[in-house]
Amino acid sequence: MRVLRFLVFLPLVIVSGCISSHENSATAGKGEIETQLAAQLHCQTLHLKKNGPDSFFGAGRNDNGAFTIDVTRQGDTITFHGAYLAPAKATFSGTATWHTISTAGIGFHADSESSHASLGTP
Repeated sequence: MRVLRFLVFLPLVIVSGCISSHENSATAGKGEIETQLAAQLHCQTLHLKKNGPDSFFGAGRNDNGAFTIDVTRQGDTITFHGAYLAPAKATFSGTATWHTISTAGIGFHADSESSHASLGTP
């Protein structure tokens, strides 16, 4: 009888040992967008606030100085436009897309990530 109970719960044990996570720029939340853009722009700080379903605004700082930034999601592409504050008075813009898949199972772990980033200064 104990063997039968174990066999009933075996599928639950197997399923709970298999974890899969899919993240991409089309479904990313504010925190994930902040993390990706902070890495792309080499920021010491970046803080975004949501001002629409797919738009954000905020401020940050990197080696070039303090800046303000507007971020918009269009499908799976994150578009951003920023302006450095005095004394730099320069602008920058670019896009970012990413797709991350993480899979873990009993004794097995695999990560896959692809990303695209571009940055320009008009």
